Amino acid sequence: MGEKMSLADVFNGKKVLLHAPVDVYETIRFTHYIPVISKFATDVSLMLKENNGLAELIEAAFPNVNVFSPEEPPPFIHDLELSLEKVPALFLNENQLIPVGYLRPPADKLAKFKKLMENTGMINIGLALYGSSENALINSATIANNITMDQLHNTQFFFIPADPAQNVSKPPFSNFKDTTGLVQNYCELAGLLASLDIIISFENDVAHLAAAMGKPVWLLVPNSARINKLNSWDAFSNVSIYRQPASGDWHEVIQNIALFRFIQPESPSFEPFSTKDMTLERPAALPFPTIYFENTSQLIHVLDAKLAVFTSVSIETTTVCNLKCSYCPHSTDAAKPPAYMPDEMFFRIIDSLYDYAPSYSGTIAPSMYGEPLLDKRIETFIRYAKQRFPQSRIELFTNGDFLTTERFFSLQEAGVDHYNISQHTPTRSQALSDTLSTVQRELAEELPITIIKMLERNKFNRGGLVEVEGLPPELCVRQSYCAAAYQNLSFDYKGDAILCCNDYQAKHVFGNIVSQSVGEIWEDRSYRRARNMLMLGFLPFPICRVCLSH
Repeated sequence: MGEKMSLADVFNGKKVLLHAPVDVYETIRFTHYIPVISKFATDVSLMLKENNGLAELIEAAFPNVNVFSPEEPPPFIHDLELSLEKVPALFLNENQLIPVGYLRPPADKLAKFKKLMENTGMINIGLALYGSSENALINSATIANNITMDQLHNTQFFFIPADPAQNVSKPPFSNFKDTTGLVQNYCELAGLLASLDIIISFENDVAHLAAAMGKPVWLLVPNSARINKLNSWDAFSNVSIYRQPASGDWHEVIQNIALFRFIQPESPSFEPFSTKDMTLERPAALPFPTIYFENTSQLIHVLDAKLAVFTSVSIETTTVCNLKCSYCPHSTDAAKPPAYMPDEMFFRIIDSLYDYAPSYSGTIAPSMYGEPLLDKRIETFIRYAKQRFPQSRIELFTNGDFLTTERFFSLQEAGVDHYNISQHTPTRSQALSDTLSTVQRELAEELPITIIKMLERNKFNRGGLVEVEGLPPELCVRQSYCAAAYQNLSFDYKGDAILCCNDYQAKHVFGNIVSQSVGEIWEDRSYRRARNMLMLGFLPFPICRVCLSH
């Protein structure tokens, strides 16, 4: 067999008539040879049997190519006629000749869908989960059982049906958009795909079109797929292939995709998530001193494991404070309105905690950002908590401005075990000094008090709400992992279980004590995953990624 002719030998100076394949996806795939042919031929025309918007799309990408139907006469007398799918046989090294993003939609089609997605600030993912019977279709129930799409941060999904008339069940997610009715042909489909950040699909016309446009594609491949069939995707560097681990089992494939988006929600890259050779080093005091993961499934198992046991419960009985310190969100425009937690809400937290952990002996702190001594009910709350949990440690965080001798002994009788007094000035106030001196004489023992000199101690920027002052930026430390959510259960004045005390604006709520119990809240899968990810060093929320201390 002789050597293949060069492209110049075949096409140079010729008027070429190409016949498009019958199948749409093959037409999309093989059109990438057209611009190469055009470099040598004087004219190129393409006979397209199935149009449905393809002609407009191809002409937009290749303005010098004439597209016509079999019912129309050819635009010129041709010197060479051949089928488009046979063109690869003429190429000596076809993979090197395939350009990236060789198809593109007309400007008006792109503008139509760009407008739908502008200013959302979200990652837009298209799902085209239909294909041949061998794909064992993933329906909405399968997705709902295997992937927490509705909880993925900063992400919205676009359902892409096979055609506008196809009746395919749609996943009932709140962040799911249905494009049925918006896409009438392949040209409009190209406009939608161009507006998306990534397309997850079986091997179908959507996957081929997205790949041809240079969009990142995650291709779901059944275990039974032939390797030589997959080789046709090798030329597309923008396509990542996820193969089933076993026939009929899509669980691991979907979990891997979800895990990447969940752990790296704002990543500009869409490479497949992999835990190969991942080793995580943590201080020995934490639950994960060193962990080695052989595969993604092991990581998923750890993320879902019930590992955390909280040792501290914080309850915001009031948001009212007499101070506005620069390092506290109370001094910012984001300050909470003056409010008090309803009595019954506090009692419900304590009762529900007793139902969940009747022998709880950790810390209970009836304070957060407000000044607890401005809450006249604080002794009642403390007494009730201490009666329920006599082995617990009741800690009070206060600025001390209202800690008179009488109030100290009133709180002591109610059950306070320790006082953390924040000193916000260089020297202690005379009133507080007098109180502590009097109490010291009467108790004649070491006071259960810690004085926290706020001008000297480490501070947090409270999830980016306040500036960390007093030290140069090079001494500020960005969180690489965090045990706050792992060890502490925090309720704000509305009864919301928030991520941690730094989540001042309650941006990440994992339940509410009014409608749920402490057990239901703490055992919730999304809350459990968030805690485990933070301990492992994956920072899933924006406030975690900007949280600084020094």
